[in-house]
Amino acid sequence: MKISNSLLVAALIIVCLGGAALAQQGSADTASKRTPKFTDAGTAGCQVCHSGERMSLVAATVHGNADDSNSPYAQQGCESCHGPGSFHVSRAHGGLGFRHVVKFGAVGPDRSSASEQVDACLGCHGKSEGGWGTMLWKGTVHDKIGLACSNCHEIHSETLSVTDQKQQSESCYACHGAQRETHPRFEDKGIDIDRLNCTICHDVHQLGKG
Repeated sequence: MKISNSLLVAALIIVCLGGAALAQQGSADTASKRTPKFTDAGTAGCQVCHSGERMSLVAATVHGNADDSNSPYAQQGCESCHGPGSFHVSRAHGGLGFRHVVKFGAVGPDRSSASEQVDACLGCHGKSEGGWGTMLWKGTVHDKIGLACSNCHEIHSETLSVTDQKQQSESCYACHGAQRETHPRFEDKGIDIDRLNCTICHDVHQLGKG
């Protein structure tokens, strides 16, 4: 049986492409199992690419206070929260095929899972060391529905919106919109509900509450 040159070439291409795909997959699988390390350049290395205004704002926040020995910036800088970035900044691979750093924000396709984000925050806020009180989250109502800390907390901001009465209320209404009109007013008790933070009564960091 005679095989034309064109069929032979086509067959060779398929074999080669298949082998390349398997090799690439194998490389990615191997890379994903390797352990990233903290970079030598630290924050300065991150800012080579991530130098926008929003990224720079963290330096004016509690988390970005390098003079506070308990702050992330005094430890590993950006990598204290986002995780070791040696693969992320790899010039040889551009980070491709390696586990990404932690990406915060409302959980979605371009963000890390809620559990990854929460674990990163609890790395500091889940301890009572350095003057921090232990922050409960695992097992709370909001944890059980898959929210992450960053659904309510914004780190790259000079102001903490969750501590401002109006901004905090609006943040809560983003999910609890019905409560804007239906929440009990307690007027018979002389309470002006509109002047109170939601967290005066509701503690989302307590088990069984929310």
